Amino acid sequence: MDFNLLLMNKTLNEGKWVEAFKPGTYVDSSGEKRSFSAEDINAIADGVRGQFAAGYNPPLVKGHPTTDSPRQATIVDVKVGDKNMLMFKVEKVNSDFAEETRKGMWPYQSIALHKDFSKGIRHLGALGGVAPAVKGLQPLEFGEESKDIIYFSTETDIKWAIKDIGSLLRKMREKLMKKKALKRPMLFIPNGPLKI
Repeated sequence: MDFNLLLMNKTLNEGKWVEAFKPGTYVDSSGEKRSFSAEDINAIADGVRGQFAAGYNPPLVKGHPTTDSPRQATIVDVKVGDKNMLMFKVEKVNSDFAEETRKGMWPYQSIALHKDFSKGIRHLGALGGVAPAVKGLQPLEFGEESKDIIYFSTETDIKWAIKDIGSLLRKMREKLMKKKALKRPMLFIPNGPLKI
């Protein structure tokens, strides 16, 4: 699935309906298997309508940021389509983001929703190198960490953060060894990739 952004043929603020979520059983980013029925999809849609009624429009963002920003586009409407597909109407697309999407930098989409469906969603995330847990969605055409939020992607942001920290620690070890002219490795920081 890719974000071919056919929206580029229209004005970026015109709006486009996009598929966001559907019934099924998925593994969330914490590794927990969760099942969603058609009734759940309707409850999520009702929650998003409640967000609109309260004056809030959820964002489309890059990845799954804990602050739900920066906003790359705005979700302005919601519906449940054929086969109980949760669909969002997206407007006000950031032109730089649209260009990045057209170049294939954001090929997937993934939803972050509240466990309490009546609260709606946190955001719709555009994913780059991480495949979404929910497969088979049509491509898009154009946070504060909380235990009550469910993120759907096959790799967690924390996993990548840990790998980055491991790489940084290994580089620091090498620099320290060189600076102190140590002949044998410091054993408390392992050499090689961290296995997670």
